[in-house]
Amino acid sequence: MGYSGFTIGVKAVHVDADSLEQLNLRTRDGAERAGRALAEAVDTETQIGATKITIASQGDLVAELITAGEECLEFELRGPLSGTAILAFDEPAQALIGEAMAERGGLESLAAELLDAFVDEWEAHVGGTLSVEAATYIPDPATHDFGFETISDETESAPLFQGRIEAVGGDGRVKLHLLPDATSLETLLSVDESDGDSLDVTDDFDADENAGASQDDGFAGTLDDSEPEGAFGMGDSNGDGGLFDDAEEETPPLPLDKLSVFSDLTRAGTHAAAERVTMMTGIETETEIAGISFTPIDDISADLGGKTYVGTTTEFEGTPSGHLVIMFPEDGAKRIAEAMMPSIPDGEGLTPMHESALEELGNIMTSGFIDGWANVLQTSVDHTPPEFSDDMELTLLEVVTDQLGPFQTHAYTIESRITTDSVAFDCEIHALPNEAQLSAALDDLLVARADQVEADPEDVF
Repeated sequence: MGYSGFTIGVKAVHVDADSLEQLNLRTRDGAERAGRALAEAVDTETQIGATKITIASQGDLVAELITAGEECLEFELRGPLSGTAILAFDEPAQALIGEAMAERGGLESLAAELLDAFVDEWEAHVGGTLSVEAATYIPDPATHDFGFETISDETESAPLFQGRIEAVGGDGRVKLHLLPDATSLETLLSVDESDGDSLDVTDDFDADENAGASQDDGFAGTLDDSEPEGAFGMGDSNGDGGLFDDAEEETPPLPLDKLSVFSDLTRAGTHAAAERVTMMTGIETETEIAGISFTPIDDISADLGGKTYVGTTTEFEGTPSGHLVIMFPEDGAKRIAEAMMPSIPDGEGLTPMHESALEELGNIMTSGFIDGWANVLQTSVDHTPPEFSDDMELTLLEVVTDQLGPFQTHAYTIESRITTDSVAFDCEIHALPNEAQLSAALDDLLVARADQVEADPEDVF
């Protein structure tokens, strides 16, 4: 399902860091309210996991729900913020709730309570009452119609707000997904937080956040002839540029429709990288959960799930430039490396031969991933040889800090995953483009070229 050219007047919708940060704070505040409601209902301490805004397709959402094997309930929202909300409960959470709520309506009743708590924060933001319709159980996400409304007819993607609640000191996780419809995106754009009515929130909304929220919120509907804030916080009120900008330049916000096309392009790049893995190893691969996310930096390590990763880092140069990080769970990395070798080397753990094989694999995957970008963006993007790291959580955080500087609170990352059935192996790809250069490239992007993602093999090998 799609709608053409979501615009304000005749100007395309753009997004900037301040807008996304404020909306992500709303998502986190809503998740915290829902977490307190869950803790009270099941008498278990809870904490908030990663929250983020993802430019995703319905296929991305379905892949995530299927992979996690969760119990899913869908709710329709009505009011100034309308759309679809999905609550997903993993098996430990289902067991915990089933025992505590056996005489109080069970999982469905608690899900409604959690969603009511979650939307309370959004009611304060949009300045109106939201109603939650009865829950619909989703037996099979793969065949369910989520009513996904895309940014335009040229893209499969739309903004998806995501939060996570976790039991402290034990198992149990609840994920919240909010998918606003087209009308609600317009509502979010039109909210003026300088209006005191829209800031009449409850006492657990911190006063400092209240003051910071006086800036325009929502997806900023920036007109072409305006003088916008720096995209992703790269500029400030004095006109100073960010880490990668000249001091006199401000980075314009990103066009939302083209950002969504770029998300689709990233999905295609992941498929290309997976095909290179198959060509190199003979192992059939699958791709899932590809998309562009705007995530608090503090949540990046939390999103890795506590696993130990090894992998490679690559710096790419061109328009855009940035870093590409390919992460393998340690045990899977050993298996995929050995699948590339004529014989298994002696020694425990990852030997230098394993590391060399992973660097070679990283090089092939990187080429497949970014060449599609260059073709569609009509730019030249080169990359350095991959470097192996045996502590990818630390390496990823170092890359983020180096890319964004010490004062940026959120990271703009491109995330995807490649898995196999025949070999117990998966990997995650995290790309961190230079936001200033990406903004310029997307501004020149011809949406009609989005289907041109195949690279010339002579340019790759």
